Amino acid sequence: MTQVIREDLNDGIAVISLNRPEALNALSPTLFEELRTHIDDIAQQTEEIGCVILRGEGRSFSAGNDLKAIQSGERPPSAYFQAETLEAIERLPQPVIAAVQGHCYTGSLELALACDLMITGESAKLADTHGKWGMAPTWGMSQRLPRRIGLVKAKEMMFSGRTVSGQEAVALGIANQCVPDEGLREAAIAMAQSFT
Repeated sequence: MTQVIREDLNDGIAVISLNRPEALNALSPTLFEELRTHIDDIAQQTEEIGCVILRGEGRSFSAGNDLKAIQSGERPPSAYFQAETLEAIERLPQPVIAAVQGHCYTGSLELALACDLMITGESAKLADTHGKWGMAPTWGMSQRLPRRIGLVKAKEMMFSGRTVSGQEAVALGIANQCVPDEGLREAAIAMAQSFT
């Protein structure tokens, strides 16, 4: 099964969907490889694609890193492949909107923060749980989160590991708006259309 799906809409919008709903779109090395292929292709399509939406199929954006895949021996092509993929998203010449519903924890929050903008669904639950596991974020969280919401708020979020709702994500400045889940895709498309 394809772990990442790309859909090009008529008005120059590319929708990239994480497609592992049965695993809450957990970020496996294979998913990252597929995502990177799409990102690299879109970077070369500035005439055809004016905006990108990154979303997750099913009830979650992504529950975070796929520990089962890692335990089974799945490995990325290089040591820093995931971090480099997030940097590739950040460098895209097109604006990137993260459309986030349900879980968005740890590595998946790092992925969402690599996008320029974010719209949350009302079910969104965002958290950085690196500290709870005695881990340090290595995909850019320590830089991107403080830039987005300020150092003091970022430290509180990172040190506590607490979960932030979709509405609170807007209040903190992580997200641009929060909408009902059933309207999340349409809200992201409407925002993208306002840029293209």
